[in-house]
Amino acid sequence: MNDFEIEARVRTSMEHATPDLLDGILSRCGEIPQGTSKKEKVRRPLPFFRMAMTAAAFFLVVTAVFAGNQILAGRVDSVVFLDVNPSIELDLNASERVVEVKANNEEGKLALDGMDLHGVQLEVAVNAIIGSLVRHEYLQPDTNSVLVSVKNKNEEKSIALERKLSGEIGVLLQQNHIDGAILSQTISGDKALQAQAEQYGISPGKASLISKLIEKNPLLRFEEMVGLTVNDLNLLASAKKTALSDVESVGNASDKAYIGEAKARDIALQEAGVTQSEISRLEMEMDCEIGRMVYDVSFVAAGIEYSYEIQASDGTVLSREQEQDDGEYDSDDMLADSVPAEDRIGLEKAREIALNDAGLAGKAREVDAELDSYNGVLAYEVDFQFEHREYTYFVDAVTGEILHKTSEYDD
Repeated sequence: MNDFEIEARVRTSMEHATPDLLDGILSRCGEIPQGTSKKEKVRRPLPFFRMAMTAAAFFLVVTAVFAGNQILAGRVDSVVFLDVNPSIELDLNASERVVEVKANNEEGKLALDGMDLHGVQLEVAVNAIIGSLVRHEYLQPDTNSVLVSVKNKNEEKSIALERKLSGEIGVLLQQNHIDGAILSQTISGDKALQAQAEQYGISPGKASLISKLIEKNPLLRFEEMVGLTVNDLNLLASAKKTALSDVESVGNASDKAYIGEAKARDIALQEAGVTQSEISRLEMEMDCEIGRMVYDVSFVAAGIEYSYEIQASDGTVLSREQEQDDGEYDSDDMLADSVPAEDRIGLEKAREIALNDAGLAGKAREVDAELDSYNGVLAYEVDFQFEHREYTYFVDAVTGEILHKTSEYDD
């Protein structure tokens, strides 16, 4: 019920209540002295009665409006989930003030650190929470990812709030000298998703992200992924086999906590007993195996295709396979093989060059980059979005020169 409806109802009630109030007051005034005219009988008490009735009506209206506003202030309009590894839920009213704050796990309780955020504006609450996550080192250069999930019955409001929070968190991380990576999404009140989240003790936002990754790669298992941090899930979301289109992404997830692709490649080559100059069709990307982050490394040498799973944390070889090469090989593969990996600028640098050229560093969403070619030159194709435009860049894989760029309206 809004303020207008509350006032209308009070006004209607007063119109019915006033005669009874007036009769009661008149009955307590006693007999009017003899000799007073009928006209005087009516007019003499009116100013007092009008004042009394006006004051009573005003009091009731103000009380009702205040009570109505208090009810509206306590009504949950939107729910925001912030996940890093700590998981925190913010219930907001229509004015984006905090109605309630909940920690969804023990790390969330530690991050909240006894803060009383009830009634504060959303921006203030998010500032305090991000600051605490940085102080407790849940967010740092090695683990720089945040997942923002927004639930509201109004889809447009959900999207607007999601993008607003993504931008604010990006600025807060930059102020703390962290090159942040923010995943953001809107979620529904799906009961099955809620039940799954409760079963595994995670937020509906994290449950939704895991489900989307599994849709892209059915070999993944939900129960094996619940223990991964948001940074791990973000690394998976950047891989080709699990790249997500319905989750907005700003920045690049850090892999500094792991051995890195170059080290994983060297371990695989050593296992196969070959050198880098002897291989072709080298491919590497992050994956998840039995709840552990791994590098999938594959290449071809002397007609044999080799595949390895290297544990990302310490370089342990978890599995190895080899089979006769089927001979499928295209010109892009040959071009990639002609430029050693150490001579390339790398995906992260290519993203940085493209975003800086567009003036959208830290602002663009759904940033994706992959090794490709442009007019016979080995290049990184970088795609991203901002507001209602899609951008595509081809960046020379060796020199970093921008070979071609386009932007178009995205409806």
